[in-house]
Amino acid sequence: MAMDNKTVRDAIQIHGTDPQFLIEKILRTRIYESTYWKEHCFGLTESTIIEKAYELTYIGGQYGIQKPTEFICLVLKLLQIQPREEIVIKYITGLNESDNNKYLRALGAFYLRLVGKPVDIYNYLEPLLDDSRKLRKRGAGGYSIIHMDEFIDDLLREERVCDVVLPRLVKRYVLEDAGELDPRVSTLEKLEMELEEERKAEEAAARGEDRALQVAVAAVAVVAVVVALQGTLKGTYQNQGPEAEAGAGAGAGAGAGAGVGVGAGAEAVGVEVEAEVEAEAEVEALTGRGVPTVPGVAAGAVVEAERENESMVLNNWCFILA
Repeated sequence: MAMDNKTVRDAIQIHGTDPQFLIEKILRTRIYESTYWKEHCFGLTESTIIEKAYELTYIGGQYGIQKPTEFICLVLKLLQIQPREEIVIKYITGLNESDNNKYLRALGAFYLRLVGKPVDIYNYLEPLLDDSRKLRKRGAGGYSIIHMDEFIDDLLREERVCDVVLPRLVKRYVLEDAGELDPRVSTLEKLEMELEEERKAEEAAARGEDRALQVAVAAVAVVAVVVALQGTLKGTYQNQGPEAEAGAGAGAGAGAGAGVGVGAGAEAVGVEVEAEVEAEAEVEALTGRGVPTVPGVAAGAVVEAERENESMVLNNWCFILA
């Protein structure tokens, strides 16, 4: 039986000593003498110890009259057989996506805290701070309930857990300053960052909608102005001779309201026609007879000028709409 208490031959020293010596001699002796160690821990391997971990119902160091718990017995067994690193990581992260026993995880985390490198300890234990599952803990005062994240936090911060003095752990900021670790982002900070990104995305979408609405309103206004111009100019073509004044006045009003410089041209047309009519009246008064005039020629010149003006205005609005 004494042979089973020895560490495997090819074991690597941890912190300069035999891995089993990480547990104090008095506690180690009690474990060797316990019934659970003698009946259930004999001949266990890195694979068969998983079955024993699945049977655990609590964690802890010693209880009652300083009896070792099954949990601490399995921890010593891991120190004795020294499983491969990838196997220990499987204990912690889960054998598969659907099989992640909380007591196997606690066992693997405790073992890694004893033998692991500081960088590995932080990399593999800190994600477990998001695990809020309940664990039963047995001690001198009986049973109590803690959560997985509390247990992991104790492993990272406390000097003694489950009646075992933990090896000294390099502070996280020292590893960050050395460039071996990235700054830790907690789950709450990640959530705040995600909410901030969502808020910015919503604001950007709202700004895009407002911009699109403004463009649509401007397009409708431009179309309305163009339609009004077309109606005004059409009325000007139809009202030649003495009636051109009324059409020109309407054209001037519409042009001024639309903001396109058509009003000045229409007003000039009205003045020309009015001057022509007054000249004809004066000739008739002096000679006593009607003097033939050529209103058609003058009106034709006016219409030609208006067409050129209309063409320029329509070209400008087409450029704006484009």
